[in-house]
Amino acid sequence: VSFPGDSWEIAEEPKCDKPHSDFVRFRNSCYWYSKVPMTLGDAEKTCSSRGGSHLASIHDTMELNYALSRSPVYEDESINSTDTWLGLRIDQDSQRYSWADGWPVLFSNWEYGQPKKPHGSHPCVAMTTGGPENGAIGRWRTLDEDQCRKQRALVLCKFNPSAPPLLPIPDSNKFCPPGGHWQDLGGDYCYMVSDNVTTWGGASRRCRMHGAFLTSIESENENRILHLVVKQYGKAMWIGLFRDINGNFIWEDGYESDFRNWRDHEPNDRDQSERCAEMYSDDGTWNDARCEHSYTGYICKIPKGKLNKARSVWSIGN
Repeated sequence: VSFPGDSWEIAEEPKCDKPHSDFVRFRNSCYWYSKVPMTLGDAEKTCSSRGGSHLASIHDTMELNYALSRSPVYEDESINSTDTWLGLRIDQDSQRYSWADGWPVLFSNWEYGQPKKPHGSHPCVAMTTGGPENGAIGRWRTLDEDQCRKQRALVLCKFNPSAPPLLPIPDSNKFCPPGGHWQDLGGDYCYMVSDNVTTWGGASRRCRMHGAFLTSIESENENRILHLVVKQYGKAMWIGLFRDINGNFIWEDGYESDFRNWRDHEPNDRDQSERCAEMYSDDGTWNDARCEHSYTGYICKIPKGKLNKARSVWSIGN
């Protein structure tokens, strides 16, 4: 049954500006998929020739799912490749990973048993994006140098107009505490991000049990790096900023910094009861909130080389 004036239109995907007008926009970046499998070398040249883009970097689950949804294997059954090249590179000496576009590696989705130490001086990484009854779709694996030269895979180019944050140069003689909870994001500190919701006071106590504090944020660069991690969880995270008895915001760990990243019209101290700060996952801006709210995860921060010796526990809120 139809009615006068009824019409159905398929929404067009948002396009990007020149020279990436044949790319499709997702969030702040532009993407282009080739339907023709290529060797890694040809794939890199293809992306570079398209407005200086790079083989794709992937920073969270939403971007991973988007990349999979754009794969041409679901539109063209004649495509016989089940892999897509990623812009992930491996330094064989340090075994550290880096993205070709310069963004830090803070998210991964390895196959079981990966990553393996590959052979050769120029290994690479591919992502499974198709194949009949393939349970590893979206998973990543390392390839040996010889495989990287000979194998053909689909090409996903990405252009991000934003400059990547600069990872501080770490002190090679200092390490993060053992246990697997701490992340080394460069520089002199280690971070633990938890999506276990709790109050600000509860988060502070949990950090102190590890010898840490809720994180202070010293600069825009540190905020951008932390946001790359936080947005993977899709929920706000407590940070170590709170109002003192004079109504001024100070950092729990005593760090003195003028840097703030409040969302527009924040902090507003609604009902004169918002004394603690959280970071939003969507854009990394901050909000003042009631300390006793328990819908928020948290970020702990500890200097490198420091043992997990519990600090004395005190509380704001519950």
